[in-house]
Amino acid sequence: SDYFLIERSEEGEKFDAIGSVASNGNTNRKHDYAFVDMNVDAGIHYYRLRMVDVDGSYDYSPVIRLSPDLSAVKVLVFPNPSSDFIKVHGISTDLIENIQFYDLNGKLNQQINHVKESVISLRKLQNGPYLLRMNMVDGSIFEGEIIKK
Repeated sequence: SDYFLIERSEEGEKFDAIGSVASNGNTNRKHDYAFVDMNVDAGIHYYRLRMVDVDGSYDYSPVIRLSPDLSAVKVLVFPNPSSDFIKVHGISTDLIENIQFYDLNGKLNQQINHVKESVISLRKLQNGPYLLRMNMVDGSIFEGEIIKK
């Protein structure tokens, strides 16, 4: 096998690709794979895998029906207020495209690309309130307010 294409449907009939995961190839050993759907709304969703071989042929997994509890998904940024740093908890930094800090006038004051650590320095920011915007690799956005003191 070459990769797995994750597909989602709202009604269980027309599926759209929402991501992919590379395969470990042909092996007799057990491998665990994971994918997080970061763009899901409340309600019922249908998922399936398209298992693609290196020659391009594919097969589908059985369809599963999920109803996510979005109230359980939490991204925490703390401490707030803070003078030196904030820590992002609840989401992998691999899923963050960039982090932006906007002042209350909407001016971008700082952008951090390629977030590698969950601890983010605030040293370049002046004291005051900021809109923190985390742009995720799948296009979703998390926003919140922080205060640099």
